[in-house]
Amino acid sequence: MRCAVAMIASHAGLRGLAASAVAIGHFTEIFAPGWFLPHTHIAVDFFFLLSGFILTHVYAADFAGGLSLRNCGCFLLRRLARIYPLHLATLVAILAILRFHLTPEEAGQLGPQLVLAHAWGLSERYVLNAPSWSISVEFGAYLAFPLLVLLLGRRGGWLVLAGLSLAGVALLWPLGAGSLDLHVTGSRHVWLRGLVAFPLGMLLAALAARHRAGAAAGWWQGGALAAFVALIALSTPEMCWLVPMAVMVWACAGDRGRIARIMASRPMVWLGEVSYGIYLIQWVVILALYNIVPKLGFLPPAALTLATGVLYFGGVLGLAALSARWYEPTFTRLAHRCRLGRG
Repeated sequence: MRCAVAMIASHAGLRGLAASAVAIGHFTEIFAPGWFLPHTHIAVDFFFLLSGFILTHVYAADFAGGLSLRNCGCFLLRRLARIYPLHLATLVAILAILRFHLTPEEAGQLGPQLVLAHAWGLSERYVLNAPSWSISVEFGAYLAFPLLVLLLGRRGGWLVLAGLSLAGVALLWPLGAGSLDLHVTGSRHVWLRGLVAFPLGMLLAALAARHRAGAAAGWWQGGALAAFVALIALSTPEMCWLVPMAVMVWACAGDRGRIARIMASRPMVWLGEVSYGIYLIQWVVILALYNIVPKLGFLPPAALTLATGVLYFGGVLGLAALSARWYEPTFTRLAHRCRLGRG
């Protein structure tokens, strides 16, 4: 049995920051358009990038000796136990909010959402728990991961993963001139965003295993942040922003440097621990607020926005915290009884 792999605390904080950005973006877009925060959808691509890194960091040794039915099965069981229970719970909650009265489009997506296949080129747009499309893309990456990580450990295998990522860039770029917004590229093509970012994250994990930023981590992190801000200010295509994001993930891998230490602080790590709940539960709260906000119409506009914000962020964070504490661990603990081994 292999030793447990140490958690990278700063990556948890980065994940929490990204989930919060998505939640803020959706809130401002729907309830406070005057304060709309653009480009927050790029955080989803950061999730794919970070997921490829973390899964490789944690599981690469288990597949180093080859693929086995036990290891592949245990890996997929663990990942499904991590993502599916909350996905199902939020989907049922949304059906309850809709009183199980579905439009033909919603009914047509119910089956694919139940099996996490709705983002595999099957839908023109996403309904029910709309943000769960990225969980579908993530699940597809999980299915491919054992083979990809095996290739990564072989001589020249990194070229295959680099080729996959570049192929994703080549296919996705023409659809929106480098945009990563599904409203621009089309919902049928969102799986390409996983093809770009997930293998890139795996490559970064392989790089970090051999070359850490070390004492220069803070400089790398500062440079990545400066480059990210500069690319936004210069209105460059969003796909270019993946480069400083990738550098940040690699530079934080040793939990050294000022930004890494901030991300590894207790509040940020907690935010990372509840990030999955933040991401999936936000749409449940949004749909609930559609029924609540009209009843607050007696408030002045500024007070209405403030009250809606309190209900939204309080609801999302509160429910996410409860889920992370009491609901999600029940399934992950059971799944971890299925133990992987090297070879």
